[in-house]
Amino acid sequence: MEIRKKGLFRLACSCVTEYFDRISQAVREGSGNEQKKEIRRIEKYLEEHYMEGISLESMAEVFSMNPYYFSSYFKKNMGENFKTYLTELRMTRAEILLRTTDRKTYQIAREVGYKNVRQFNENFKVKYGMSPSEYRKSNEKDQK
Repeated sequence: MEIRKKGLFRLACSCVTEYFDRISQAVREGSGNEQKKEIRRIEKYLEEHYMEGISLESMAEVFSMNPYYFSSYFKKNMGENFKTYLTELRMTRAEILLRTTDRKTYQIAREVGYKNVRQFNENFKVKYGMSPSEYRKSNEKDQK
């Protein structure tokens, strides 16, 4: 009788341990899901507002975070800092506009969120290795 009790005790311990492992995993996954949802909300906001004069501080305010915490949170979850991500997003959109429209460079710069056309041109050149007008010309040659 004593042996059966020991086996039953071990089985009960095993069941309780498994139960707590499941709860622990659910809590970990749940918090990860919340974090993923928050990152998706940030990405969506950036997709919808990249052309506006947004900054790290304004983003932190929108998402009710301290700017330093938002910066760290963003980099940890996105793999790059906020400014780099925003610049990349804007440059990608600008490149598409240069290829698909005949808008002037200053118009595209404003459309993707730059008030300063010179800064836009510099960032574009860093990303694509040529000025926006050179890029457009080379793209026109490629299409002929």
